[in-house]
Order: sequence, then structure tokens, then C-alpha cells
Amino acid sequence: MKGELQESISKSRLVVALIGLTLLIFVCNSVFGQTQKRWNIEVRPSVNIANQKAGGAELNTGFGAEATVGYLLFENFGVYGGWSWNKFDANRSLAGDNVQFTESGYSLGLCFIHSFDSSNVQFLVRSGLVYSEIGLNNSEGNLINKTKPGLGWQVEAGFSFVITSNFNLVPTVRFHTLTRDLKIGDSSSPISLKYVSLGLGGQWRF
Repeated sequence: MKGELQESISKSRLVVALIGLTLLIFVCNSVFGQTQKRWNIEVRPSVNIANQKAGGAELNTGFGAEATVGYLLFENFGVYGGWSWNKFDANRSLAGDNVQFTESGYSLGLCFIHSFDSSNVQFLVRSGLVYSEIGLNNSEGNLINKTKPGLGWQVEAGFSFVITSNFNLVPTVRFHTLTRDLKIGDSSSPISLKYVSLGLGGQWRF
């Protein structure tokens, strides 16, 4: 009952945030108009390095991919939302040997951009919430069990290099954390995915 209540609260918070974000984009678009390219789509593959065990399992270096849509509210401030998938292998765990931990879900956050004078390089900082689930697969890739989705958070910093008038390369370093309860057999234990993500995004602006 308590878990269902927490899940309902998490979903409600996400819906409220999405509604607020939509209204904010609409207001800013009406007030400031389309004087510059405000929208962007970014695809970001990454290498992920876990900085703690997940439910007692030592995680190997993982990888992932993310796709986001961003909107520039002001000259140096914007919002973003997207979907990501990440995977870690573990040689040993409570569920057996050679298992795989996967994480998939949505992200929503804010972005600050600082443009250097007379330069095609921008410094950026992003911070936001994630709403994701963690899955556990056996050595053959078959699902053992997965958690209910829940809230986590992430923060990242990096640079945006202007390649053309419509395309940027965006290398970033991100810290990401999510903790969920995973049932293995008859028992349930918290699984934390806390890792540093090194990514290189390709961003198209329009």
C-alpha cells in the first residue's frame, strides 16, 4: 500500500512538471517569438562508470544511449525532456553469475548555457529528474525481474561546439543516481544505480 502511494505521488509530480513545462514553453514562445533557433534534438551515446555496487553486485563499465528534445526559453536558459536506456554487466550477483542490469525511463530538467565572446564554444550545465525502472536479466538476456518506475536525479556539465548553423557536438560528464526496490525470489532489496556517464551528443537545432 505504501509503495503504491509513493508511485502515485511520483507520477503526479511528473504530470504536474510536464504541464508546467508545456505552459512555460507556450508563454515564452508567445512573448519572445521565433527570433532564434529555440528547439533542438540531441542523441547522446555514452560510456557509464558505476561508483558503487548495485545490490551487492560489482558492476562492470556500462554503456547507454539517450534522445532528448530541448527548448530555449531565454538566451541562456532552457528546458529538456527525453528517454534513455543504459546497461551494466555484473560477473556475480544475488541472482546468479553473469547478469545484466538495465535502466530505462524518462528525464526532465533545466539547462544553462554560457556563450563565450567571439567563439563557437558554449559551456553548459544541465540538472533534472529521471523517472526510470531497473531491470535484471540473466546471462542469456532473459528478464528475471524489474522494479516499478520511480524518481531519481542527474546533473551534468560540458561544452557545446558549433559545427554548422544547425548542428553542435556536445561532450558532457554526468552524474546519475536512481534507487529502486527489486524483488529477487522471495525477498526484496534496494538496488542503486549511481554512475558517472561520459557522453558525446549530436545536437540538431531548429
